[in-house]
Amino acid sequence: MPPLSKTTVALAILLFAGPLFAAVAAANRIPADPARSLDGVDLVPYLRGDNPGAPHERLFLRVFDIGSYTVREGDYKLIKPRKDAVPLLYNLASDPSERTNVADANIERVRTMAESFHRWSIQMIEPTIPGVNMKEWSRGY
Repeated sequence: MPPLSKTTVALAILLFAGPLFAAVAAANRIPADPARSLDGVDLVPYLRGDNPGAPHERLFLRVFDIGSYTVREGDYKLIKPRKDAVPLLYNLASDPSERTNVADANIERVRTMAESFHRWSIQMIEPTIPGVNMKEWSRGY
């Protein structure tokens, strides 16, 4: 595999980089197990410049213990800090420090981003290994 020398500003996450590592392993002749699928996107075509698009239209993160989630879509980032909290929306292009919540001025965007999170979330399996209890972990911070 030739060296990857491209940079990109496309939305991507390395949290689930299994396909990227699988592509690198395949290039190094390490066999993959075809019976096991990998969650994620192979970023190699994007880093090589073979694919000029974006690997993800949006990204989702969630914390089960407190019902928190985040959606990143284009210039916008929606944060629901806890299950019972009001969602916060930031325009990262004009406010990269996330100081101004623009949710009230973008009610439809908040609704569609929250709906996209819920559609994604119901496709995911529940965690099989108990995680850190955020309520206990965050005590004292």
